[in-house]
Amino acid sequence: MGSKERFVGVLKFELTNTLSLPCLFYQIHGEAIRRWQREGLPKDVHVIEHLGLERAELMPVDVGPMPHYERGRLEEIEEWRLSMDRDFKAKISEEITVVEEQPPIRQPSDWEWFKRLLNPQSPARYPRFWDDYKRVVSERTYALGIYVGSPLSWLIEWLSVRGFSEALNSNRQWLDELIEWLSNFVVETTRRAVSDITIDFAMFMEGRAYRAVAAVGSDVICSLVRKSYEMIVSHLHQHGIRLIIMHAGGNVAPLIPMWLDVGINALAPIQASAGMDVISLRKTYGKDLALIGGIDREALAGSKRDVADEVLLKVPSLLNDGGYIPAPDGVVQANVAWENMCYYLELLHHIAET
Repeated sequence: MGSKERFVGVLKFELTNTLSLPCLFYQIHGEAIRRWQREGLPKDVHVIEHLGLERAELMPVDVGPMPHYERGRLEEIEEWRLSMDRDFKAKISEEITVVEEQPPIRQPSDWEWFKRLLNPQSPARYPRFWDDYKRVVSERTYALGIYVGSPLSWLIEWLSVRGFSEALNSNRQWLDELIEWLSNFVVETTRRAVSDITIDFAMFMEGRAYRAVAAVGSDVICSLVRKSYEMIVSHLHQHGIRLIIMHAGGNVAPLIPMWLDVGINALAPIQASAGMDVISLRKTYGKDLALIGGIDREALAGSKRDVADEVLLKVPSLLNDGGYIPAPDGVVQANVAWENMCYYLELLHHIAET
């Protein structure tokens, strides 16, 4: 069985007691790798391969602003550079300095220039040698997916949380129009990819969804973005893509019912540190929702007993059910020892083999 069959079979609940370890959900900080090299990881190996993780990729289709909106350069010298993605304004008094974020879209008129960066027909959105790419991936043995946007997180990033909240209260119609425009942009940008290549999964990325929920509540968020998800998911279904993953950190539990209703059927990375628990989610949603992640990074940074307690509490029952890929609940940091990382992976293989 190849890694593609394991990945798809597990997340579709077609395979049980099967371990899939796609590298797509194992992000490792550079400082962690440097620590591991001091503690025994060879320096002349591919870390992902050495750990036994499996290939899984998103297609190289650029779904987002192009070119990226201008960055304000703060400082640059020969050895390093400091820059930022948005403008900031500092208000200085004798007692305190207040730094205010100035997002690229501060009022509806800004949208007129910004949306020029979202032309779905921009040639550089696809690799130059697209025909060669199609030929190569048609023979692949690994799982291949496509990123299908971040409708909610884009609004939070481009308007800021404050601007987003204010627009909800004062100009909701404009927000509705904006998100509909973004949905059409995603559909048109990805149409060529999903038409040309048989794809295994699609992935939304809503890294700021939890902030939106905290700011205005889940009911408001669901009423705003539901149609957007429905439009994009319908587009995917028309091209045979049924495995749709929501990659969203933080506590996003209030949004899960809406995501399920529109056809999103897998969730990652399920952050234990944010109060998300994979066991509770499985009890609540059963086989309607595949789960990815949920292994507390802080447990991996503790003792071997901490690692074992965390893994044995969650992994055996979930692997037995199917629909679960064990992975850390975020980027693995330098506080995780090389010995612990190896022990964690050994435990996973032992559980799957017994």
